[in-house]
Amino acid sequence: MTTATATLYLSRIVPDLRSRKARYMLGRPGQLYAGLLEAFAPHSIPHHDTATEAGVERGLLYRVEQSRSGPQTSILVQSNTEPDWLRFAGIHPETLAPEHPPESKEFSPDLLRGDRLRFRLRANPTKSLPGKEIAPGKRSRGRVIAIQEEHAQLKWLEAKLEGALNMESARVIDEGRRCRIMPSNGQGTQLRSALFDGFGSVENPERLRHLLASGVGRGRAYGFGLLSLART
Repeated sequence: MTTATATLYLSRIVPDLRSRKARYMLGRPGQLYAGLLEAFAPHSIPHHDTATEAGVERGLLYRVEQSRSGPQTSILVQSNTEPDWLRFAGIHPETLAPEHPPESKEFSPDLLRGDRLRFRLRANPTKSLPGKEIAPGKRSRGRVIAIQEEHAQLKWLEAKLEGALNMESARVIDEGRRCRIMPSNGQGTQLRSALFDGFGSVENPERLRHLLASGVGRGRAYGFGLLSLART
């Protein structure tokens, strides 16, 4: 017996690479995220606090993809509110390829324990380092650093999926430093990207649905964290 789940919306849009504005947005993930939010009425979708991300519900996730059969770039967008791509096109004219109109569908993940699935995830694997002891019982603020070794990235993923999806096998492509964030204080941060493809079986349907809706790992406002599933 399955449990009723909240409806999500999945869209695929194709940017027009002839458009200077489209190329600008693709090159700046934070700007792209802000632009995608404009496919929704103001305040209709919960979104990231890009400064902290902590404790904020993620209503929008996206991943930029290259076609396996050609050079075509597309953007996979997942939301918990139905998007209005005509609204987006009105605010950002000429950014969408006219020969590839946006495709959208709603879905409610129907998952059962033991279901075998294929998954894809672009993520920003990180780990936290404790701060130094500066006084008895007091430490300086710790640091968050990127995980760079392949085996450690796979261990990170396994830990993130634990209790939701039993990871059977996976491969990872380390895409290096993929985007640079420039906060208001001018101290830039570069996010490292890893693209995971693999197979697993459902361990806890409810927990897996939560991961689908909320995303995995840090940097979700910058094109990371969207977990895609398909039956094998």
